[in-house]
Amino acid sequence: MVVDNKSYFSNGKLLLSGEYAVLDGATAFAIPVNLGQSLNTKKTINPNILKWEALIKNKLWFSAEFNIKDLKIIKTNNNLIAERLKKIILAALKLNPNFKDKLNSHIITNLEFNRDWGLGSSSTLISNIAYWANINPFILFSSIFNGSGYDIAAARISKPFLYTSTKNNTPIIKEICFENNFLDSIYFVHLGNKQDSNDSINLYKKNAKISSSEISEISDISKQFSICKSLDNFQILMYKHEKIISKIIKKTSIKEKYFSDFEGDIKSLGAWGGDFIMLASKNKSDYVKSYFSNKNLNTIFKYNELVIN
Repeated sequence: MVVDNKSYFSNGKLLLSGEYAVLDGATAFAIPVNLGQSLNTKKTINPNILKWEALIKNKLWFSAEFNIKDLKIIKTNNNLIAERLKKIILAALKLNPNFKDKLNSHIITNLEFNRDWGLGSSSTLISNIAYWANINPFILFSSIFNGSGYDIAAARISKPFLYTSTKNNTPIIKEICFENNFLDSIYFVHLGNKQDSNDSINLYKKNAKISSSEISEISDISKQFSICKSLDNFQILMYKHEKIISKIIKKTSIKEKYFSDFEGDIKSLGAWGGDFIMLASKNKSDYVKSYFSNKNLNTIFKYNELVIN
């Protein structure tokens, strides 16, 4: 076996528009963020062992050792995570059997953001393993998860982009130059309530009904988001999007439910009810930070603080 020292990196993500509807073919608008996950490989001392260490902000949180022959877990500090990792590696091996020649490795991953932020701890891992195994990341992703794959695109793109999923793992991706004079008025706030993407998707597919006209509306809003030049129009689009998705998934919008007195507009991102929200306000940042701080929500980023510049 020949194992080279390699280093891979994938970006985290945020879906600004098209949540849920992107699963049914709507065009979504997404951004890669400047926090992501790295994966470094080096040869192990024992040729029969795959050693894995996962760090969050340079601190070890997960470790495991696998027998290369059958990927049996030899030891780990978290059996559930080890089983999930084993599933991904087995899926990668199915796509590229020659990948087995690289398993004589000591892998160290480092996640640059908290796992509960919903910025793509799974998608960045899938992307990095696909780099390592030399396989199509979208095919690997679809063999494990039931999402649209937009987060896989974000992992490897450095600009905001429009994304439309297809049934053959070749999504339609259009990179956008999203530079406007109102971006200082856009913020992202973490709600502190981690949502399981797979569970949210399954619930949506089971209960929600979306019409072709609603898919078209969401697609049009995503495209308008990507070329928007004024804060007023951006806020109108946020409001319209929330009304449509609220009707489809039969949930009250996040602003109406929790932040009705906020001076500005608020939009859920990704699975409703947790992770990040996006907000737009003409008020100064002191107002925004004070408002959410009073609600014990202190993880707040300005647009340009989180998005890749």
